[in-house]
Amino acid sequence: MTTVQEEALLETRIADKAGVKVDDVRDVFAAYGLPLVISPARPRSLRVHQLRVAGERTGDVEPGPFDKTLSFSEGLTALVASNFRGKTSVLELLTWCLRGTPRREMQSRVRSWLHHVDLDATVAGEPMAFRLDLTDGEITAAVVLTGPDPAALAGVRAPAPDRGITALLRASSNDSYAEQIAGPTGRSPRPSS
Repeated sequence: MTTVQEEALLETRIADKAGVKVDDVRDVFAAYGLPLVISPARPRSLRVHQLRVAGERTGDVEPGPFDKTLSFSEGLTALVASNFRGKTSVLELLTWCLRGTPRREMQSRVRSWLHHVDLDATVAGEPMAFRLDLTDGEITAAVVLTGPDPAALAGVRAPAPDRGITALLRASSNDSYAEQIAGPTGRSPRPSS
C-alpha cells in the first residue's frame, strides 16, 4: 500500500469514526498544522535481568520450600531441562509480570506453590522491578517500581525515595494488577515525567 493510499484510508477511518465528512477531517488537521499520516510504532525494547520465585512446592516431586533466582545475561538465553521442570512456567511468569496475565492459564497447582515473584527488567529503556506477593495462586499485593538503574532495584521490594526508587503502580488482586499493567492504552506502565 502506498503512502497516499494509507493517508486516504486513515482520513476515511477517522471520518467514519467521528461521523463527519472526509473534507472536515482534512480541514481540522490542516487548521492545527498536523500531518495526516500513520506514524510507525516506536520500538519498545525489553531486557530481562533476573527472575526470582519463592514458595513451597507440594506433591510427590521435591516437596518443600524453594527460593530460586534465575539471572539472564545479555544476548541469547536458553531454558533447558527435562519435561515438567518449569521451562514454560518461567515464560508464563515473565508474561504475567509484564502483561498482567499469564500467556495462557498457568497450571493452578504451580501458581498455588508461589509466595513471591520478583522480576527485574528494563522496559523501553526504563529500569523496572515487578514484585508480586501471592496466596493460593492469587495476587495479594503487587508493586511495580522504577529506579535509577537495574542494580539499584535488585532485591528491593518497596519504594525507597531516598535511593530514587518509586512505585509506578500498586495492586491488591489479580484483576487490579492486570488492569493497571494494561493501563488505558494496553501497554506496560511507564514512569511519568
